[in-house]
Amino acid sequence: MILLAAAGHSNADIARRLRCQAHVVGKWRQRFSQSGLSALADRVRSGRPVTMTERETKRVVMAACRQPRKGLSRWSVRTLAQHLDLPPARVQRILQAHDLHPHRLRTFTFSSTLLFLLRDALSALDIPAAKFVSGVETFKELVFVSIAAW
Repeated sequence: MILLAAAGHSNADIARRLRCQAHVVGKWRQRFSQSGLSALADRVRSGRPVTMTERETKRVVMAACRQPRKGLSRWSVRTLAQHLDLPPARVQRILQAHDLHPHRLRTFTFSSTLLFLLRDALSALDIPAAKFVSGVETFKELVFVSIAAW
Protein backbone atom coordinates (compact mmCIF):
# COMPACT_ATOMS: atom_id res chain seq x y z
CA MET A 1 0.00 0.00 0.00
CA ILE A 2 2.70 2.45 1.05
CA LEU A 3 4.94 1.48 -1.88
CA LEU A 4 2.11 2.09 -4.33
CA ALA A 5 1.44 5.45 -2.68
CA ALA A 6 5.13 6.35 -2.97
CA ALA A 7 4.94 5.45 -6.69
CA GLY A 8 2.28 8.16 -7.07
CA HIS A 9 -0.94 6.11 -7.22
CA SER A 10 -4.17 7.56 -5.84
CA ASN A 11 -6.06 6.07 -2.88
CA ALA A 12 -8.83 4.88 -5.20
CA ASP A 13 -6.34 3.18 -7.53
CA ILE A 14 -4.53 1.49 -4.62
CA ALA A 15 -7.84 0.37 -3.10
CA ARG A 16 -8.95 -1.11 -6.42
CA ARG A 17 -5.63 -2.96 -6.87
CA LEU A 18 -5.57 -4.31 -3.30
CA ARG A 19 -9.32 -4.95 -3.14
CA CYS A 20 -10.00 -2.80 -0.10
CA GLN A 21 -11.81 0.43 0.66
CA ALA A 22 -10.27 3.81 -0.20
CA HIS A 23 -10.68 5.08 3.38
CA VAL A 24 -8.50 2.18 4.59
CA VAL A 25 -5.74 3.25 2.20
CA GLY A 26 -6.09 6.83 3.44
CA LYS A 27 -5.86 5.73 7.07
CA TRP A 28 -2.61 3.78 6.49
CA ARG A 29 -1.08 6.55 4.40
CA GLN A 30 -1.83 9.06 7.14
CA ARG A 31 -0.36 6.81 9.85
CA PHE A 32 2.78 6.31 7.78
CA SER A 33 3.18 10.04 7.08
CA GLN A 34 2.84 10.85 10.81
CA SER A 35 4.97 8.10 12.37
CA GLY A 36 6.99 6.39 9.62
CA LEU A 37 7.62 2.64 9.57
CA SER A 38 6.78 2.20 13.26
CA ALA A 39 3.16 3.12 12.46
CA LEU A 40 2.85 -0.01 10.30
CA ALA A 41 3.53 -2.39 13.23
CA ASP A 42 0.64 -4.11 15.00
CA ARG A 43 -0.83 -2.11 17.83
CA VAL A 44 -1.68 -3.49 21.24
CA ARG A 45 -5.22 -4.79 21.22
CA SER A 46 -7.74 -4.87 24.01
CA GLY A 47 -8.90 -8.11 25.54
CA ARG A 48 -7.22 -11.11 26.99
CA PRO A 49 -4.32 -12.45 24.93
CA VAL A 50 -4.61 -15.96 23.54
CA THR A 51 -2.83 -18.41 25.81
CA MET A 52 -2.09 -21.50 23.77
CA THR A 53 0.74 -23.65 24.96
CA GLU A 54 3.01 -25.56 22.62
CA ARG A 55 1.94 -28.77 24.35
CA GLU A 56 -1.75 -28.11 23.57
CA THR A 57 -0.90 -27.33 19.97
CA LYS A 58 1.05 -30.57 19.60
CA ARG A 59 -1.79 -32.57 21.20
CA VAL A 60 -4.38 -31.12 18.80
CA VAL A 61 -2.20 -31.60 15.72
CA MET A 62 -1.25 -35.16 16.67
CA ALA A 63 -4.85 -36.15 17.44
CA ALA A 64 -6.18 -34.54 14.25
CA CYS A 65 -3.69 -36.53 12.18
CA ARG A 66 -4.68 -39.85 13.76
CA GLN A 67 -7.76 -42.01 13.29
CA PRO A 68 -10.70 -40.80 15.39
CA ARG A 69 -11.78 -42.68 18.46
CA LYS A 70 -13.91 -45.78 18.09
CA GLY A 71 -17.36 -45.13 16.68
CA LEU A 72 -16.41 -42.00 14.71
CA SER A 73 -15.68 -41.88 11.00
CA ARG A 74 -13.88 -38.51 11.24
CA TRP A 75 -13.01 -35.78 13.72
CA SER A 76 -15.02 -32.61 13.98
CA VAL A 77 -13.87 -29.59 15.95
CA ARG A 78 -16.36 -30.41 18.72
CA THR A 79 -15.49 -34.10 19.01
CA LEU A 80 -11.76 -33.35 18.93
CA ALA A 81 -12.18 -30.66 21.58
CA GLN A 82 -14.22 -33.00 23.76
CA HIS A 83 -11.68 -35.80 23.31
CA LEU A 84 -8.78 -33.51 24.31
CA ASP A 85 -10.74 -31.62 26.99
CA LEU A 86 -10.05 -28.24 25.36
CA PRO A 87 -12.37 -25.40 24.33
CA PRO A 88 -13.67 -25.83 20.75
CA ALA A 89 -12.59 -22.28 19.80
CA ARG A 90 -8.99 -23.08 20.77
CA VAL A 91 -9.03 -26.32 18.77
CA GLN A 92 -10.45 -24.42 15.78
CA ARG A 93 -7.68 -21.78 15.98
CA ILE A 94 -4.97 -24.46 16.13
CA LEU A 95 -6.44 -26.38 13.19
CA GLN A 96 -6.69 -23.18 11.13
CA ALA A 97 -3.15 -22.13 12.00
CA HIS A 98 -1.82 -25.48 10.75
CA ASP A 99 -4.21 -25.69 7.77
CA LEU A 100 -5.63 -28.99 9.05
CA HIS A 101 -9.05 -30.23 7.95
CA PRO A 102 -9.75 -33.48 9.82
CA HIS A 103 -13.43 -33.36 8.85
CA ARG A 104 -12.38 -33.88 5.21
CA LEU A 105 -10.48 -37.13 5.82
CA ARG A 106 -12.04 -40.10 4.05
CA THR A 107 -12.32 -42.93 6.55
CA PHE A 108 -15.03 -45.39 7.36
CA THR A 109 -16.39 -47.20 10.39
CA PHE A 110 -18.09 -50.53 10.69
CA SER A 111 -21.67 -50.08 11.70
CA SER A 112 -23.22 -53.00 13.54
CA THR A 113 -26.04 -53.11 10.99
CA LEU A 114 -23.56 -53.44 8.13
CA LEU A 115 -21.68 -56.23 9.90
CA PHE A 116 -24.92 -58.18 10.45
CA LEU A 117 -25.80 -57.77 6.77
CA LEU A 118 -22.33 -58.95 5.75
CA ARG A 119 -22.49 -61.97 8.04
CA ASP A 120 -25.83 -62.99 6.55
CA ALA A 121 -24.60 -62.39 2.99
CA LEU A 122 -21.42 -64.40 3.55
CA SER A 123 -23.31 -67.30 5.10
CA ALA A 124 -25.72 -67.27 2.14
CA LEU A 125 -22.73 -67.51 -0.22
CA ASP A 126 -21.33 -70.49 1.75
CA ILE A 127 -17.98 -68.83 2.35
CA PRO A 128 -15.86 -71.14 4.59
CA ALA A 129 -15.31 -70.22 8.23
CA ALA A 130 -11.57 -69.94 7.56
CA LYS A 131 -12.24 -66.73 5.64
CA PHE A 132 -12.98 -63.38 7.17
CA VAL A 133 -13.85 -59.87 6.12
CA SER A 134 -10.71 -57.73 6.14
CA GLY A 135 -12.21 -54.48 4.85
CA VAL A 136 -15.39 -52.83 3.74
CA GLU A 137 -15.69 -49.69 1.64
CA THR A 138 -18.82 -48.01 0.37
CA PHE A 139 -19.07 -46.14 -2.89
CA LYS A 140 -22.52 -44.68 -3.48
CA GLU A 141 -24.89 -47.64 -3.09
CA LEU A 142 -22.28 -50.33 -3.75
CA VAL A 143 -20.45 -52.16 -0.99
CA PHE A 144 -17.05 -53.67 -1.71
CA VAL A 145 -15.90 -56.43 0.61
CA SER A 146 -12.38 -57.78 0.84
CA ILE A 147 -12.20 -61.44 1.81
CA ALA A 148 -8.89 -62.81 3.06
CA ALA A 149 -7.79 -66.13 4.55
CA TRP A 150 -6.52 -66.48 8.15
